[in-house]
Amino acid sequence: MIKIKALLSKRVLPSKRALLLGLGGLGGLLLLGGGVLAGIAFWPQPEPEPPPPPLPAIVLPERHGPVEQQKFLAAIEAGRKAYAAVADNPDRLAVARAARAQALCDALKGRVAIAWTGTIVQASVNADKLGAITIQIGPGVTVKTWNTAAADSGFSTLMDPKSPMFLGAEFLGRNTPVMFSGNFFNSSTDCVAEGNLSIQRTMTEPDFILYFAELRPLRMPTPPADVTGSTGHDKAAPAKAGADKQAKTDKPAKSEKH
Repeated sequence: MIKIKALLSKRVLPSKRALLLGLGGLGGLLLLGGGVLAGIAFWPQPEPEPPPPPLPAIVLPERHGPVEQQKFLAAIEAGRKAYAAVADNPDRLAVARAARAQALCDALKGRVAIAWTGTIVQASVNADKLGAITIQIGPGVTVKTWNTAAADSGFSTLMDPKSPMFLGAEFLGRNTPVMFSGNFFNSSTDCVAEGNLSIQRTMTEPDFILYFAELRPLRMPTPPADVTGSTGHDKAAPAKAGADKQAKTDKPAKSEKH
């Protein structure tokens, strides 16, 4: 008892008093913080948003493209099989890639695509505020503009987002069958420029770079019947003849502004 009184009678130095108060305050903060954390832990949390639904699979047109397009796709399929057989052998892989490049060059006339068919995969404005288009022309095969202005330097495939061609593609949207024409770009490695860095994707799922000169819906709407009762054959025949003549003479114009 005497020892306790002696301790109580002693003066506590200001520095020690501050230390004691500080420790007491810290303990209170820890208790308060623990209560806040416990409250947060037991507070009802909002449910995470469900992931967006997957995009529908691309459906290729029933109508096949011209002979050049079919030869082009056949060369790619042969290249896939060759890649699968020699993928572990770099020397033989280089030979298979060169053989595919030659087959692609043999399939194309003048490095152009005229009246090819495909399905729109994407038509969107990129970070550079330019229009980019991707069209699937066969299983795992696309033709496209570059995605960025930096990659497009020297190609000029990206489009003015207000141009009729891009606005038309954007309006038609994903999974719309289209007919298109355009110019490929020469490549010493693959015959025509391809946009993948991986040789595996280049050989199995290639994305070829194209300057689009023309793009329109593949299935044109049926004209309305003549309300006057006329069959309309006399009017339709010249239009069809003109369309056939245009299809034969139509060439992709590289100088055309997007």
